[in-house]
Amino acid sequence: MPLRAVYLLSAPGPRGRPRTYVGFTHDPWRRLRQHNAGRQKGGARRTSGRGPWQMELYVHGFPSDVAALRFEWAWQHPAASRRLQDAKPRPLPGEQPIAFALRMLPRLLWAPPWRRLPLRLRWLRPPPGPALRPAPPPHIVMEIDPGGPRPRPRKRPASTLATPPACTLCSEPCEVSLGVWNLWGRLEAFWGR
Repeated sequence: MPLRAVYLLSAPGPRGRPRTYVGFTHDPWRRLRQHNAGRQKGGARRTSGRGPWQMELYVHGFPSDVAALRFEWAWQHPAASRRLQDAKPRPLPGEQPIAFALRMLPRLLWAPPWRRLPLRLRWLRPPPGPALRPAPPPHIVMEIDPGGPRPRPRKRPASTLATPPACTLCSEPCEVSLGVWNLWGRLEAFWGR
């Protein structure tokens, strides 16, 4: 099952007010590099030139891209989301953007479409301040991974032939790159023509 992650980024902002960004990805490590590299390298317009960005956490375990994208949209637009009508989806006076995003996260996890999903919340940096309030649903696994997202191991192309097969005529290893005419020349040499 592919990783479908909705992540929260933070970066230092003007006047000591950090910036935040919520997004969706299949590969958090690659996406973080793109955000820090700028718009030309695939980063979002809102994050280009405003870094360096750090990934705080991501939520994963969504059954489909659509479910993850809906969660992302609701986290980005809590005031417009029908799922959070009773959660006071406006920042409190003087509340930092990161604190607001973390205040909305457990409320989203308790919202009807997502509270029954087997989601996992992975912190990539130590959680700032006290634990999430209200606490997420009890079935949601909280993981702490201080190493941050790691690159996926690169897939090495599988060799089609581990050992070249032996020729049935001369018992020498066959070369895959031989063409038909070259093979015919070797057969002529074998038969002495």
